[in-house]
Amino acid sequence: MPDDLPERLTRPLSRRLTARHWTLLDGAIATAAAANAAALAATRHPEPRGLIWDLVRYAAIAAVCLPLPWRRRRPLVVLTVISGAVAVSMALHSNAWLVQLATLAMYSMAAVTPRRRSLAALTAGVLVVFAGALTGASGSPSGTLGSGVLLLVGGWLVGENTRQRRAYEQTLAERAAEREAERERRIRQAAMEERIHIARELHDSLAHAMSVITVRSGVARMLIESRPDEARTALGIIESTSRGIMQEMRLLLGVLRTPHAEADAPGTPDAPAAPAPGLDHLDELLARIHQAGVQVELRAEGTPRALPDSIGRSAYRIIQEALTNVVRHAGATSARLRLSYHPEDLAIEVTDDGAGGTRPANPAVPPGTSAHGLVGMRERAHLFGGEFTAGPLPEGGFRVLARIPTDEGTA
Repeated sequence: MPDDLPERLTRPLSRRLTARHWTLLDGAIATAAAANAAALAATRHPEPRGLIWDLVRYAAIAAVCLPLPWRRRRPLVVLTVISGAVAVSMALHSNAWLVQLATLAMYSMAAVTPRRRSLAALTAGVLVVFAGALTGASGSPSGTLGSGVLLLVGGWLVGENTRQRRAYEQTLAERAAEREAERERRIRQAAMEERIHIARELHDSLAHAMSVITVRSGVARMLIESRPDEARTALGIIESTSRGIMQEMRLLLGVLRTPHAEADAPGTPDAPAAPAPGLDHLDELLARIHQAGVQVELRAEGTPRALPDSIGRSAYRIIQEALTNVVRHAGATSARLRLSYHPEDLAIEVTDDGAGGTRPANPAVPPGTSAHGLVGMRERAHLFGGEFTAGPLPEGGFRVLARIPTDEGTA
C-alpha cells in the first residue's frame, strides 16, 4: 500500500472503530433484536398464555437486549443477565433464537477473561441454557439445546482466540520496546565509551604538550639574557608544540561536536577523525622529548611487526605517558626505551636516571600528579589482558614496564 495513505486506512476496520462506535453498533443490534422478538411474541401467542406470561416474556426480551451495549465494559455481568433471560425465553417457548445475543456476550467475556474463569463462565452458561430448554413445555429440547450450546461454545472459542492473539501482540510489542530500549542503551554506552576514549587521548596529548612547554619555557626564562639564541630556540619549540596541540584539540572537539546521526547521514561531510598515532610515530615523539631536555635511547628487541591499530595506539600512549612523566617528575636528563617483540606479546620498558618519581623536578608541577598517568597506563595495558608495573629502581631512577598481548583476538 502506498506510504502516503493515512495510517488509519492501513489498519483493519475492527481496529479503526472506537469504543463509541462499537457501543452504537451494539445498541443498533439490540434495538433490532428487541423489536423482532417483541413482534414474534405478540403474533405467535405461545403457551402458556395469559397477561402475566406475556409480561414475563417481554421482560425476558428486555433483559436480553438492553445490557448488550455494555458487554465490553461489564462482560461477566452482561453474560449472566443475558444467559438467564435466554433460559427464561426458552422455558416459555418464546424467541429461543435470542441465544445469539448470549453468544456475543460470551465472546466479549472470553476475550478479556483468563481461560480458567472463562471456561467456568462457559460451563455455567451452557447449564443455564440447558435448564431453560428442559423446562420448555414441548418436552423436546434437543434441537434448541444443541444449537444454543454450539453457539455459546463457538462464541467462547472465538473470544479465547482473540484474547490469545491480543496477548501475543502485546508480547511482541513489549519485546520490540525492550529491543529498542536495549539498542538505545548500547548507543549511549558506545557514545560514553567513545567520549572516555577521546578524553583519554586528549589527556595524554595535553599532558605531553604541556610538559614540553613547561620545561622549555623555564629554559627560555633562564637563558633569555645570557644566551638569547638558545632562548629563541626554546620559544620556537613552545610555539610549534602549542600549534600542534591546538590542531589536535580542534580535531578531537570536532568529533565531539558532530552528532553520530549527522555523521552517518548520506551526503554529510565526513567528520574529522581523531588523531590516533601508533608506534610508527615514535620518532616524532622522541624528538619532542629531546626538545624538552631528555635524551631517549631506543632499543628494539625481536622482530618488529605490524600490530593491530588498537594495540599500536595503546602502546604509543603508554610510551608517551611514561616519557612525559620522566620530563615532568623525574628530573632526569636521559631515559631508555626498550621494545621487546615476543611471539605472544609486546613488552614496553621505560627507565630513567632521575629521582625515581619521589619528587617533581619542576616546582610548577604539584607532587602526585603522575598518579593519574600511571592509572591511565595501567588501564590501557589491562584493556587487552596485559600486565603493568611501575616503581622506583633500587639503584635510583624509575621504571615503567607494560606487557600487551598481541594476539589478533585481543584487539
